[in-house]
This record gives sequence, structure tokens and C-alpha cells, in this order.
Amino acid sequence: MKNSKGVKKKNRRRRKGKVVEKVLEAIADYLIKAGGYYKPRINVILGLLIKYVLAKKRGLEKRDVSRIIKSLEKKKILHVKEEDGKVYILFEKAGKLFVSKYYLRKLLNYKRKEKRWDGRWFLVFFDVPEKERKARDYLRRYLKFIGFKEYQKSVYIFPYECEEEVKFLKGIFEGGSNISYVIAEKIEFEDKFIKLFKLTQKA
Repeated sequence: MKNSKGVKKKNRRRRKGKVVEKVLEAIADYLIKAGGYYKPRINVILGLLIKYVLAKKRGLEKRDVSRIIKSLEKKKILHVKEEDGKVYILFEKAGKLFVSKYYLRKLLNYKRKEKRWDGRWFLVFFDVPEKERKARDYLRRYLKFIGFKEYQKSVYIFPYECEEEVKFLKGIFEGGSNISYVIAEKIEFEDKFIKLFKLTQKA
């Protein structure tokens, strides 16, 4: 009996996780459609966002989306505010970092699908102090999530220009001043990364 309850609880958590993922991906779509995440402050009207999420992500109900938004508000990912008769979602600092993972992953994935590789490599270097190990480990996971590959322990690589995306990341990541962006014409072990990124021959 206990085992059955445990499985049900695990399934509920998994389902909630999938719903959260769908909502965050739809928010990322919404932000891209709205003109980008690079604006200093983005206000998203709640009603329009919920309609957009439901239109983009089948299998969700309005109450699911509302419940997840309330959950994200409790976690201080975002803040719901009423102004001039309209309800807005404002992204907290931690929320920007959280939601931006989905936003940047979509942008970089678009580049991988639509652009032809020109032979250059774009690298992110970071030198986060040992005392900030958690932040450093989070940054590694973040870069992998959005599409980078590990070149060395604190060096990550991408085959398409991504200066604006990295600049944005530096602006919202605590310790962003420790992040550097480098463009390389050629790298060692290039064949390995050509295979990893499934690149065609140079333009």
C-alpha cells in the first residue's frame, strides 16, 4: 500500500514537472514573439499569457496553468501584479535566470536549425571562485541545458554566434563578471565537436 502511494505521489510530481516545463516553454515562446528578453523589464499580461500557453501547448487546462503560475509566484520566480485594471506577470531576478533557460535554449536551437556553420567557434570561459561552487556548478548545468558543449572544465563551446545571448546571461547571472566570450577560428579536437553538434561542412 505504501509503495502504491509512493508511486502515485511520484507520478503526480512528474506530471506537475511536465506541466511546469510546458508553461515555461510557452512563456519563452511568448517572450520571443513579444520582441525579446533583452528589454530591461518585461511585463506580461496574465490573461494573454494563459491564452497563449493553452494555444501553444495542447493537453493543458486553464486551471493547470493558473496553478503553476501561483506555484512559481510562491517560489519567487515571478510576481503577479494588478495595475490599471490589468493583471501582469513581472519576473523576479531569480525568475529571469530560471525562465531565461528556456528562452535562450529556443534561440540557440533556432540558430542550430536555420544557420549554416561558417567554421568559427564561440566559447564561454568562466572563472568562478571555489567559495561560489554552487553558482559555478549551476552555470555548467545551465550552459549544457541551453545547448553548449563542455570543451574543458570551465570552457563551453557553441558553433554559432551568440554574443547577445551570452551578454544577457552575464547580466542576470550572479558572478556574471567572471564570464568571458571568445571567438575562435580554429580549435583543437575540432572533429570531435563537429560530430557532437552534427555540423555540415564549412560554408
